[in-house]
This record gives sequence, structure tokens and C-alpha cells, in this order.
Amino acid sequence: MSKNSSFAKIQLDWQTISQSLNFSGQMGFMITIPLLFGIIGGSVLDKRAGTSPLFVLLGTGLGLIAAIYGTIKILKERLKHG
Repeated sequence: MSKNSSFAKIQLDWQTISQSLNFSGQMGFMITIPLLFGIIGGSVLDKRAGTSPLFVLLGTGLGLIAAIYGTIKILKERLKHG
């Protein structure tokens, strides 16, 4: 086996690792950010309106819906391009 073929294999492995890390980061942000905005926003609205769990629950629900939508969008894009 020559040096070039083993070098190409190492390059391919690093490319795969890089793509996997990129995908993991996108999925993490797509799930975390909407949920945090929903929970924090709901908490702020609850404090202002004096309705303890109402807006936190609504914000969490909306954040969850947004996270699911974004996750499906990323997965469809990933499957489309391989």
C-alpha cells in the first residue's frame, strides 16, 4: 500500500468526522434554541401577566413544535444531499 492511498483514507475519515460534527451541531442548535426561547419568553410573560405556568407551557409547546419542524427540515436536506 502506498503512502498516497493511506493519506486519502485519512482525509476521507477526517471529512466524514467533520460532516458528522457539523450535523450534530446543527441538530443541537435546532433543538436547543427554540426550546430556550420558548421557556424564557414564557417565563418573562408569566411574570408580567401574573399567570404562573400558562405562558411557560405555551412557550415550551411552541418551542417544541419549532424544534421538531427545524429538525425535520435539516434531516430532509441531509437525506436529499446524502
